[in-house]
Amino acid sequence: FDSIRGEDEISSFNPKCIIIIGRLKDLTKQQYKSFELMRSSLKDIEVITFDELYERIKSILSIFRDNENE
Repeated sequence: FDSIRGEDEISSFNPKCIIIIGRLKDLTKQQYKSFELMRSSLKDIEVITFDELYERIKSILSIFRDNENE
């Protein structure tokens, strides 16, 4: 953002941060509950695990594959 800011007077209002960390399957039930409470309490920060990101990517790719077959 800083490298292009001066060129076209681009400004950002309330940017969102994404943190990719860990895997859900490595958590115990208690850790998972704590993780979900912590994640839902954050404002303007999305915390996603590697396995959740992988599933999102697979889902997006399947949509493109389905559209190619039509």
